[in-house]
Amino acid sequence: MLFKNKYRVMLHGENLWMTFGENKCIGFYATRYVRGIDFEEASKIAIDSVQNELQLNSNVLNSKENPVIVVVEEIFKLPYFKKQLSPGVGFTFYLENDA
Repeated sequence: MLFKNKYRVMLHGENLWMTFGENKCIGFYATRYVRGIDFEEASKIAIDSVQNELQLNSNVLNSKENPVIVVVEEIFKLPYFKKQLSPGVGFTFYLENDA
């Protein structure tokens, strides 16, 4: 069994089409705490987590042909990982034309 390190992954998403009274293209920031063998695996786990959350949201309008773009802004290897520390949930949204 490989040892998995702990990481805090800060993500940035763009091209997210949602319904807020009317259809809007928005961006977002999200932070996720994950375990991974290395930075690459931790990044993939965090991105997959956010994309899965968005797929469950009925307000998301993106199709497979026009996907949400999610990239890692920053990733930090943590020296410790409190058991009660949640993996992170939620998003901070902004209108893309306001950025």
